[in-house]
Amino acid sequence: MSNNNLIKALARLTGIKNNIPAVWVLRKYADEFNSVLISIEKESEFNLAEFSIPASEFKTIAHYTGEYCDREFLLMKVDGLLSYFNFSLQPDETKNRLGFFYEEKKDN
Repeated sequence: MSNNNLIKALARLTGIKNNIPAVWVLRKYADEFNSVLISIEKESEFNLAEFSIPASEFKTIAHYTGEYCDREFLLMKVDGLLSYFNFSLQPDETKNRLGFFYEEKKDN
């Protein structure tokens, strides 16, 4: 995947995260998220199936039309994917520390 396409995909993910309505989320938001996953997978070596929103998460609420997904579930998937990219795109020396930064003591 080109850097430009990856940047676009990450921007779409951030846009989804920052604009998800409260409580129940229309299916179109989850579908957009799944569309981002498919786009990334088509152009990269990433296997992102575990981040997708499964059909079983969509519910129909009696007094509303259309299907909805739980907001927290979708946010969990979006945050997980963004964290995955944040971690996987870091240089190897940073990855090896797993978030722990240390300073080696130097003998004088």
